[in-house]
Amino acid sequence: MAEALAEAMEARGFGRPGRTFLKDYRMRNRDWLVLSGGLLVLIAGLLGRHGWG
Repeated sequence: MAEALAEAMEARGFGRPGRTFLKDYRMRNRDWLVLSGGLLVLIAGLLGRHGWG
């Protein structure tokens, strides 16, 4: 039972300052550029596959 309690406490972050390692990430210009480029490649692939382009 002690082992189960220890695992449960560790899973809940007991004893760590802040209890979480969660960070707030923001999209940067480079991220938006990569995302839009990927969407363009996807759209071009779909249009090319169906013969619309």
